[in-house]
Amino acid sequence: MFKGIKNMLKKNNNREKVAWLRSLLATIPLKHHFKVHWCYNLTVSPNWKVAPRVIDDMHLLFVKRGSGTYFINGVEEKLARGKVIFIP
Repeated sequence: MFKGIKNMLKKNNNREKVAWLRSLLATIPLKHHFKVHWCYNLTVSPNWKVAPRVIDDMHLLFVKRGSGTYFINGVEEKLARGKVIFIP
């Protein structure tokens, strides 16, 4: 599954990416669909930080490149290229 995601993200054709995402979402039962409100493609400096906070919605994080640390309920999660984290 994750290998398929990596291969698809390497492609330059956005129509192909959208078609692939639609086919992926079609496999999820209707009661489990979700709506994406925001999507960012961020490049941050090595010293970039976000103050600890409570997040009221779900987050899906994909690390395109680089590394870092994410804290979820006080538990450290190492980030590296290709890592996917879902926070319900």
